[in-house]
Amino acid sequence: MNGNHRYTIGTIYKIDATAEGLPAADFNYMVKGKRYSSFFSITKGISVKAGDKYWVIFYPDNPKNSDILLDDPVLTYNIDLPEDGYAAHP
Repeated sequence: MNGNHRYTIGTIYKIDATAEGLPAADFNYMVKGKRYSSFFSITKGISVKAGDKYWVIFYPDNPKNSDILLDDPVLTYNIDLPEDGYAAHP
């Protein structure tokens, strides 16, 4: 993602299979008090489980447009997360 974007924390809440039978993970994140959900396919070499937290990058004008940063897990749970996310990666 390039340009105007922000960061928040996403939580994986379900591991399931896609219509093609491949594993996928569903995650959600909050922006300005609204919950958004998305998913990603779990490819070889990715190990995630429900409850794992990762940074999510999103566009403020359309928070549904997001990517989860699987190489960037959230290691601390006591983060004061701004309602509209961080302008720069913390």
